[in-house]
Amino acid sequence: MAFVSPICKANKNGGKSYRSIGFEICLDSEECNERITSTEKLEEILKNVNNLK
Repeated sequence: MAFVSPICKANKNGGKSYRSIGFEICLDSEECNERITSTEKLEEILKNVNNLK
């Protein structure tokens, strides 16, 4: 596993508001894919990062 923290622009109104969310990334995709039981939390994070409802 590796920890990554990208900075995502969060404000659509031209402001200088940014947010940073950390992710753990698997270095062995086959092993990690076998452990996936649900994508619900990932979808929730992506919606939050992209300001989607």
